[in-house]
Parts: sequence; structure tokens; C-alpha cells
Amino acid sequence: MSRVCRLATLAALVSLCGCRSSEPPPPDISLTIATGGTGGSFYPLGAALARIYSARTPGVRATSRSTVASVFNVQAVQQGKADVAFTQGDVA
Repeated sequence: MSRVCRLATLAALVSLCGCRSSEPPPPDISLTIATGGTGGSFYPLGAALARIYSARTPGVRATSRSTVASVFNVQAVQQGKADVAFTQGDVA
């Protein structure tokens, strides 16, 4: 292989080293948190968790949802309508 051919090959390899396929960003993941009534303690906790998850977990968009109570929350998770739920221990 001639010196010019080797230099051309080396230059091509060096230029390709900087090339890489950029990976697409991960798809947004929706996370629903079933809380409880707006007057209870679960609601502000769920809202705070949703803010933290959304801010600190790339690709996650979390929302809290006011619900009627623990039994509803457990059913919502079972039916796939919520991903995380607050519930009382005896209901869980």
C-alpha cells in the first residue's frame, strides 16, 4: 500500500471516529399517581412525588390524580388506570 493510500485511509478512519449515530431520546413515560381527596394528606404527598419524579427522572412525566379513596386506588392500579397509589394498609 502506498504512503498516500495509507494516509488517506488513516484520515478516513480518524474522521469516522467522531461520527456516531445519535440515539433518539427515550420515549416519555407517563406515570399516574392515585392519591385521595384534595383535603386529605395523600393528595399533597402525591403531587410532591409527581413533581420530583418528573424533574429528576429523564423521560418520565408524572401526574397525581385526586381520587375517592383507598379501595378505588387499588382498583385503579389493578385495572391499569394508575401506576402508583396511596392506600391504607388494611385495604392493600
